[in-house]
Amino acid sequence: MEHRYRNMFGGVTAALWELDFGETRRMIEATFNAGVRDFRTFIEANTDFLRASMRSTIVVDVNDKTVELYGAPSKAALIGKDISRFWPDESLSVYADSLVAAVEAQPYMLAETELRTWSGDPLHVLHSVAWPTENKGKGTVLVGAIDLSAVRAAEGERRRSDARYRTIFQSTAIAFLEVDLLRARQGRHDGPIARNVTSADRENEGSGCPLDLADAVVTDVNDASVVLFGGSARGDLLGAFDHLWAPTVQAEFSAAIAACLRSDARFETETRLTTLDGREIDVILTAVAPPDAQAETVVIGLLDVTERSAARAALDRMRTEMAHAARVATLGELAASIAHEVNQPLAAIGANSAAASRWLKRADPDLDELRDISDAIGRDAERAGGIVGRIRAMAQKRDPERLPLRIDDVVREVAVFIHHELQAGTVTLDLDLACAQTEVLADHVQVQQVLVNLAVNAVQAMRQAMTINPRLKVTTAPTSVGVEVTVSDNGPGVDAEAAELLFESFFSTKEAGLGIGLAICRSIIESHGGNIEVARSTWGGAAFRFTLTHTGLACGA
Repeated sequence: MEHRYRNMFGGVTAALWELDFGETRRMIEATFNAGVRDFRTFIEANTDFLRASMRSTIVVDVNDKTVELYGAPSKAALIGKDISRFWPDESLSVYADSLVAAVEAQPYMLAETELRTWSGDPLHVLHSVAWPTENKGKGTVLVGAIDLSAVRAAEGERRRSDARYRTIFQSTAIAFLEVDLLRARQGRHDGPIARNVTSADRENEGSGCPLDLADAVVTDVNDASVVLFGGSARGDLLGAFDHLWAPTVQAEFSAAIAACLRSDARFETETRLTTLDGREIDVILTAVAPPDAQAETVVIGLLDVTERSAARAALDRMRTEMAHAARVATLGELAASIAHEVNQPLAAIGANSAAASRWLKRADPDLDELRDISDAIGRDAERAGGIVGRIRAMAQKRDPERLPLRIDDVVREVAVFIHHELQAGTVTLDLDLACAQTEVLADHVQVQQVLVNLAVNAVQAMRQAMTINPRLKVTTAPTSVGVEVTVSDNGPGVDAEAAELLFESFFSTKEAGLGIGLAICRSIIESHGGNIEVARSTWGGAAFRFTLTHTGLACGA
């Protein structure tokens, strides 16, 4: 038994003291002999008794952990000494509880308290006193101490972290709602969320996370939430979760909660809400769950972007109007080319019509010849109609419409559109098209406008510089995310200083230029998720290069 006791005493990770309690026991017996019946009341009124008890309690043995925890020089420095230096005044009540436990014959006593190390530094411990049966009659007690300093530090950090969180939660301008998902995790498959989740979320349900938005509960909101929803008090928003959201946005909230239950790091979407006072607002909705996958709480953030959305819509309208104005200006510059393109089929129609009239005047008209003439008139009329249709499309003021298109087809259309302009400037056009099967998502008219603008600018620059044997080349090439288009010439090129400003509004290198054409081109390309730049062409002139994507969005958007 002694061997087992010694193994336990030396091997545990707690600090253990074996103390000679004999003199203190005699002091306690003396108080009872003197007529004391309520020992607790006695020692609470006699702190001198407690200090005297400490000075009379002698260390018999300690384990290695005690030397380490209390910072003692060695075991020898502790053995044979009293314990008074380790007990500060503020912990006397715990020592008193130890004496009371001994008097009341309790098997052990346990309490958190603040002690002191050898050097006097504070030491927060879980203090225990036991009277082992192995030591019965020896006048010794076994005192243990487990260091709680790390636990206290962690608890303090948790409280500070919670205070920081609460400060941010309450004082920020973003509306925050804490949502308890405990019941939603145990939810029913026939609830509202089950009817609104996506297929991915249904897979999530199958993995053990059934959802029911009706079972989610708002447990806390900040003041910004009350303002956002037009409530009068926090209580207007607390309670059942689904009453806050209109059916039109249930799917977004269901997806947000599902993402959190999947332990996704963060969920974000933009949606529209109807507030408690009937207003419709645009918001960015975020949902964040704690890193612990078992957490039952998520934080919903709502940022009112109604004004931003209105400003963005106004900017889009302004961009559309400027693009329309630029197209109309371009059509004015191409008036001669347009007239030439329209006159060609009209002239052919007139000639064929006259020929048909002559054939009909014959005594025996050739019906096959008349059919051929009629077919030719139809083809020319269709050609003229196509030209007028393209002009009307460019001249129309309308919202952009992004559809799959093949850039090579647009390049060929533009080549026809500017044919007369090229002829008038004796410009040779080369087409090097490698995207016959590659589609991008873009607005047909806007891309056409960009190509026409770049081509006409090149022709005018070469004409202004009186370039000998002017040449224009349009190249298309597929990329990993879409296509790249290059419009290059052998004109005067663009110097480095002008290249920095070329795409800025109202900057122009042309004598009578308005300076909005290239700015509109950049706006159009960037709104499609691409980019546009200018460099020196292999001929020494300018090379404008732009990209378009398969999605019509910036990569990673």
